[in-house]
Amino acid sequence: MSTFNDLLSVNSQLGEETKSVIKAISLNEKTTWEKFQEETKDMFQYQELGWFCKGYSFREIIKEAKRADPEDFHGPFEIITDFLYLGGALTAASPLRLKNCGIRYILNLSCLDNFFEREEQLVEYPGIEPFRYLRIVIDDNCKVDIRQYFNICAKFINMARDEHERVYVHCYAGISRSVTIILAYLASIGRWNIDDELMKIKTLHSWKCQPNPAFMRQLYEYADDLKKGTYSTQASKSSVALEDPKKRFYETLDLDE
Repeated sequence: MSTFNDLLSVNSQLGEETKSVIKAISLNEKTTWEKFQEETKDMFQYQELGWFCKGYSFREIIKEAKRADPEDFHGPFEIITDFLYLGGALTAASPLRLKNCGIRYILNLSCLDNFFEREEQLVEYPGIEPFRYLRIVIDDNCKVDIRQYFNICAKFINMARDEHERVYVHCYAGISRSVTIILAYLASIGRWNIDDELMKIKTLHSWKCQPNPAFMRQLYEYADDLKKGTYSTQASKSSVALEDPKKRFYETLDLDE
């Protein structure tokens, strides 16, 4: 079984907050996922690391998606008809499920790598082209300034809209980070009542999503600034570049405003 020291050595993309927690708890090289889970049982944001610490490879995660029951999938939940979808990582590991929904763009907010951004990752799925990705590693942690990513995510989502494509926004469970970005996007297009929009998602999809308290506070502030006209939705120093129309997106993030 993999340990957290193993995890830190092979995964350089984990958020700094997550790394600091891992380092604080993983004092013994034999610390296992079960030990870490016990120590952090009130920190649901770190549960996604279970895949790594159970020794799962990305291929094994994809296999899990293949054999999962329909009720095991978190999404895709349709937020804006024929355009914007929300969910978790298991759905992101199921290209057939994504294709059936007509999704081409994927906004990945988890610590997991993009599953299907290259043709060689899709050899088992003839007829499915690589998806177009933007990946931003965000910790689900109350110390995180998630607002700094609102503009770049909105720009990516709008690129899908401009191409008349559908976009899937996911984190690990589809509960906090991805919901936060969805709500921020809705605010950016004039749907400013964060509580109402969150309740619509919960009610329409019977989904127990809930951004953490710090993310909710940042959403309220963001929506309030938009209503007052004191916040620009155009990130002057943020950019998303398209490498090739048939390949994946790569991001160039310069978010100092």
